[in-house]
Amino acid sequence: MILIARIGLAHSDERRREILNPENIEALLLSPFAGGDPLTLRRMRYTLLKMRDVDSSEVGETQQNTHEILRDLLLTPMADFDWNEFAAAKRISDLIAVAVKAANRKAAQSENVLWEIWDNALSDDGRKISQLWQSAAIEGDSSADSNLDAVLSLFEAAARHADRYPGASASAFIKQIESEVIEADTIATRAARNGVVEILTAHSAKGREWDVVAVAGVEEGRWPNLKARGSLLGSERLAEIARREVAAARSESEHLLGAASALLDDERRLFYNALTRARRYLLLTSTTGGDEQPSQFFAEVEDYLYPTGAPELKLPTYLPPALLVAKLRKIAEDSTTNPEDFAAAVTLLKTLDKAGISAANPQRWYGALPLSTDAPLVADGEPLKISPSSLETLRKCSLKWVLESHGGRDGDSNAQLLGSAFHELAARVINGANVTELTSELKILWSKLELGEGWSESKERDRAVEMLVKFTNWHQQRLTQLLAVEESFSFTLGRALIKGSVDRLELAVDGSLIIVDLKTAKSVLSIADGKEHAQLAAYQLAVAEGGFKNFPDYKTPGGALLYYVADGKKGADRKQAPINVENVRGEILRDSELMAAAKFIATENSLCRTCGVIASCPIKNEGRSLFS
Repeated sequence: MILIARIGLAHSDERRREILNPENIEALLLSPFAGGDPLTLRRMRYTLLKMRDVDSSEVGETQQNTHEILRDLLLTPMADFDWNEFAAAKRISDLIAVAVKAANRKAAQSENVLWEIWDNALSDDGRKISQLWQSAAIEGDSSADSNLDAVLSLFEAAARHADRYPGASASAFIKQIESEVIEADTIATRAARNGVVEILTAHSAKGREWDVVAVAGVEEGRWPNLKARGSLLGSERLAEIARREVAAARSESEHLLGAASALLDDERRLFYNALTRARRYLLLTSTTGGDEQPSQFFAEVEDYLYPTGAPELKLPTYLPPALLVAKLRKIAEDSTTNPEDFAAAVTLLKTLDKAGISAANPQRWYGALPLSTDAPLVADGEPLKISPSSLETLRKCSLKWVLESHGGRDGDSNAQLLGSAFHELAARVINGANVTELTSELKILWSKLELGEGWSESKERDRAVEMLVKFTNWHQQRLTQLLAVEESFSFTLGRALIKGSVDRLELAVDGSLIIVDLKTAKSVLSIADGKEHAQLAAYQLAVAEGGFKNFPDYKTPGGALLYYVADGKKGADRKQAPINVENVRGEILRDSELMAAAKFIATENSLCRTCGVIASCPIKNEGRSLFS
């Protein structure tokens, strides 16, 4: 379930393909959610290879291996394949589609995605796996019972995560679960060893005795644990009905009271078993404070030992390590602390550090060490280079800008490579290239870029062809004269050197220059945002400042536009009127000072959803570990 949820929550098809490596594909197809076995997997691969060989018509064509074929099948509907042979793959494909749909819903949480996967998982006879495991567990199948416990634990962990981190993204819980190291099963039978402390459950302690036994955590909600078992599927109700015919006639409230009473009795018997494992000494522990309170079992033992009342003990309040360190740090860093308290706090911090509590080490305290430098990023008087394409990011979040500008940016994705290929081809229209020629060149360029030849890659290539068709139609309908493509410019403003290139430089009938920036992204800016687009404004300022050295006679900006070639049947444009030159000069001068500053501020904005440096952001849950 975790792996399927991870695939569903991936932000793109490219990322889903990365997750579906050979090991994960095999794990999915051999899982209970697919119902496959090694022989079934081998048959599927053999059939797919035969189909591939039949479909291959071009000599020398690069053929997919079975992993690539299976990966593409799992990410697409499989209605055209034989159900009997590809049942396992179809079940996983359907669950991935369900997970993707759930993840795309507004305000989706990890538990919502996991529930959709669980609720739609089917066995080989068409029944829901949840019902199948429930029936098997009632009949005494320990494997099904263990599987149900694991699923319940997963949902409980997801709910706790949502309560603890209410602002976390849907994928945060999945990342946390995958990063956890689960200890090996401590319930399994092992050979007895002398001279060691045994840590085990009350169930596994049955029939054994020790001189000293410690029963820890005798607190409300833990012991007794009265949380209904199997409440997700209602298995306890079926078990009760199967045992007693009279149970079928009970009301809902009677069922709940009966279940709670039975649970309390079971917990009391288990508690008694734990207490009676001690031959000489028995230690019961509980905590008080916050949400933790001693349970009724603890009180019953206390009443038995002290019928007239237990002696009053003044015990210090328990502090978690983080809170203890915080209190000691406050004392140590307070200038008004007296020397005795200061020495005691420092000594305790040193002791905690040696005991393995790393938070007690001052070297790890955020803000405790002096900054390596408080100098600005660019010293006063030194030149500063500005790329217009970075201005939008800078104005929305200067921290994102500085991190990405200094190594925080991811490598080029397939989408970025596709964009680069499209721009290279679009530039050839100035030499009269038509759509047929551009499409042929795209296929050649595609193989050079090694973007893949699978189903999803072929679909992406078809999308690129559609964009070329729309672009050439749009180009032919332009009423302006195309002067240049990929035209470079540079100009100086204050101490800033603004450099870049524009996709298209066009001449309007009134003699002004119009800048066109081509976009291959699927998401389109709003009309209002297009009018205020910082990158387009900087391009227009380049015209006014004479930055296009090959066209020195043209210094009148006539506006600019973004053309989104992937949108709709004809594409979409976002126009910007001719700028107020003085206003834009002032804005870019302010941008240059912000780029050269010593401090960069994290700001919530529309780019946060796809931010590549979110793990270093102090205002996001993903970056909290750096600053907490």
